Amino acid sequence: MENSGHCENHGSDENTIFSVIKSAKSTNKKRNKRYACLHRQSLNMAVLLKLLLLVVAAQIIPSVEGYANWLKCYVDLDDTEIVMNKKMLTHEDAEHVVDLQVKRVSNNDDSQKESNNQNWQTANVVYPAQTKSTWKVKVKPPPELEGQNMQFVVEAEAIYNSGSSSTDKSAIMFTFPKMCEGRRSFGRNYNEAVTIEIDGTPDSVELWGAWAIGYGQVSLTPRFVMMLGKEEDEEL
Repeated sequence: MENSGHCENHGSDENTIFSVIKSAKSTNKKRNKRYACLHRQSLNMAVLLKLLLLVVAAQIIPSVEGYANWLKCYVDLDDTEIVMNKKMLTHEDAEHVVDLQVKRVSNNDDSQKESNNQNWQTANVVYPAQTKSTWKVKVKPPPELEGQNMQFVVEAEAIYNSGSSSTDKSAIMFTFPKMCEGRRSFGRNYNEAVTIEIDGTPDSVELWGAWAIGYGQVSLTPRFVMMLGKEEDEEL
C-alpha cells in the first residue's frame, strides 16, 4: 500500500510537470507571437516614416529647385547663360516683359510683402548725393502674370562718370534678403520686395533682374537706371 501510494504521488508530480511544461510552451508561443507582432508593427512604422520623408522631400525639393536661387552667384544674369538646360531670354525675346520698380523707404526693414500701389517709381528715379538712402525694389509683371508663381533675382551695379563700374559693397548693397554677399537679392513672389542701400557716391546705379514662372524658362528684365541727385540737408 505504501508503494502504491508513493507511485500515485509520483504520477501526480509528473502530471504537474507536464502541465507546467505545456503552460510554459503556450506562454512562449504567445510571447513569440507578441514579439512577431511588435516586429511587424516596427517595420510598418519604419516604412511609414520613410514614405512620410519622401512626401516631405517631394514638397520641399520642387520649391527649392523652382525657386530663383538656382541662379547661383557664379551665374551671370545675361543671355549667354544656360539655366535648367535653357538659355536665358532677353526682355526683347521673352513672351512677357517684366520691369523693375523702386521706392524710397525711411529705414532698412526686413519686410518683403508690398502693395502694388504705394508710390512705386518706374522711371526718372533720383537718389541723394553723399547720403545713404534705402530703397525697395520689386518686379512689375504685366497683369496676365500677376498671381502666378513668379520668382526673381535682382542685381545692382554702381556706375561712375570716369567710365568705371563697381559692385563695391560700400557703395551699394542689398541688405534683405542678402545674396552673393549683398551683390544680389531675391524674391519668391511677384509681390515681394527686396531692400538695397546706396551710399550716394555713384553717378548712377543700374538694376536688372532675372525671373521665371515655376520651372519655366528664365527671362531678363530691362535695365533700370537710378541717377545721382543733389545733396540733402536731412535724410528721408
